[in-house]
Amino acid sequence: MAEIYEEKGEYLKAAKIYSTNFFERYRNKKTARSLVEAGISLANVEILLSHYDHADEIIKHLELMLDTAKYPDIMKSKIAFLQLKTKYFEGIGDIESGFKSSQKLIFYKDSLYYLDENLMEKTMNSLIDYTSAQFAAALKKEKETRNLYEQRSQLRLQMVIFAILFAAVALLLVIMFQRQKFKLLETDKLLSREKLKRQEQKQQLLRLQLENKQKDLTDMAISLHHKQEWAKELNKQIHKINAERGYKRSREFKKLQDEIRSNVFVDKKLELLQQNIDTLSHEFYHRLNERFPVLTKSDIKLCSYIKLHMNNSQIAQLENIEPSSVKVSRYRLKKKLNLESSQDLDTFIQKFNSLE
Repeated sequence: MAEIYEEKGEYLKAAKIYSTNFFERYRNKKTARSLVEAGISLANVEILLSHYDHADEIIKHLELMLDTAKYPDIMKSKIAFLQLKTKYFEGIGDIESGFKSSQKLIFYKDSLYYLDENLMEKTMNSLIDYTSAQFAAALKKEKETRNLYEQRSQLRLQMVIFAILFAAVALLLVIMFQRQKFKLLETDKLLSREKLKRQEQKQQLLRLQLENKQKDLTDMAISLHHKQEWAKELNKQIHKINAERGYKRSREFKKLQDEIRSNVFVDKKLELLQQNIDTLSHEFYHRLNERFPVLTKSDIKLCSYIKLHMNNSQIAQLENIEPSSVKVSRYRLKKKLNLESSQDLDTFIQKFNSLE
């Protein structure tokens, strides 16, 4: 039944029957010949199923049995077993072991007198065919291996060349990038130095302008002080003129008019000076308004006076107010600028541009 399944190609069914026959007979200690035949058939089917691990176990069992078995046709069993091993080694690709099995088959050729001529011829033809096929397969495999090695060598060479070219291009790009980066850094340094130089010149010019304006304002404050004194003196002169009569009174009035005209001219100069200060401090005003939009025009004017290093008395004279009023305005300004009590208003105003 197992042979029928094997001929039909139903190897799993055949293997199941062969396995039952081989292992049950082995346990029940039946005849050695039957056990060997069943084992060889089972191993052949396992090889056809590519179950080489199972086939290897069965082949080991068969080797032990054939070493100790003794029966008339044992030579046939050994030849069949060697054919099985040759087929197994062919299946797993072990050419060297298959060749050794072939040598054993040749060794047993002198003992083939136990077999009839047809069996002997069939066995020898199978041996020759197998040996030729094995050598041809080995030659083909060696040729394929050599071709594959050559292809891999060419591929490795191409990869090495590509890697060298890639590294060279990458190195060239890095060098170019570094040179360009160095040029950009040098350009940035030059621009930074030039910008710093312009800023220093601008700051120096601004300091000179502020110093000049401060001097002008100081002079203006002194002039205002004289003006206040003059106003007092004018009041005295008016009382004196009111007491005079005739030509003397007219002469005194003319002198008074000339003096008043002279002071009006001074007032115009002061107004022009104030306009120049406003123009000079335009950027300062703009930044103050931008950061502190709650500031009024009076607050910004007070900031400009502080920026020019004017004290409370000078500011009071310019604004024609009392110094105590200036102190109150400074206190309110400090609150609007969100300064702490420990912070100095004058210092903050002087450093305002640098803080920005």
